[in-house]
Amino acid sequence: EAPLSISRACHHWRESVLASGHFWASFRCERDEDLPLLALWLERSKTVTLDLDFSTVLVRDSHLRMVFENQSRIRRLLVTGMTSDDPEPVTIRDLSNMVEMTLESIPFFVDTNLLSDPHSRPIAPNLTKLSVRPYGGVGIGTTFD
Repeated sequence: EAPLSISRACHHWRESVLASGHFWASFRCERDEDLPLLALWLERSKTVTLDLDFSTVLVRDSHLRMVFENQSRIRRLLVTGMTSDDPEPVTIRDLSNMVEMTLESIPFFVDTNLLSDPHSRPIAPNLTKLSVRPYGGVGIGTTFD
């Protein structure tokens, strides 16, 4: 919530905070009340890479969709659960900036067209840490060198 507080200090600071996406590059959702701020954070972060942490709340389908609409900009993502009993899976296509990802109980699939095309670029070339507990399944975790 730091960018929100800083933007309220004075007109000059507000203009500065709103002009730079870097102030909005990190979003940590600590309470359910923070979830409505996600769209604002994604918009104000402009095109900068993102660190998103949803480790203490259950994410709704609509919020997860917003996150994965911006998947090529995400550097770190931590999601530990969803509110829906039957969520739609998200499609992973481009995690080009992703360094670290933790998904627990989140349904997802990788676009297999990208995996079978020898001319496509890697989905996550910078990924160094991955922890996944599939929706309704057993988890895996690994660190890459």
